Amino acid sequence: LLLVDGPPQARDDPQAARYPAFPVLRDRLSAHAQIFVDDASRKTESKMVERWKTEDTSWHDQWFDTVDGVCILSRKP
Repeated sequence: LLLVDGPPQARDDPQAARYPAFPVLRDRLSAHAQIFVDDASRKTESKMVERWKTEDTSWHDQWFDTVDGVCILSRKP
């Protein structure tokens, strides 16, 4: 399980605050791991999820309608 939450943006680069979680940790995740992204409905976070999926196409996403949105990524079967 990887839970991605924290500051909504970095001062110098709005993509940088949460983005590194996936490229830094994805090779350490088991085949059955899931990634939970909090606040996923925010513009920056939704773009981040799409970027992650472009960088590694073995993941698919499920979106949940909560106050600020939640996205769960898991590997495609």
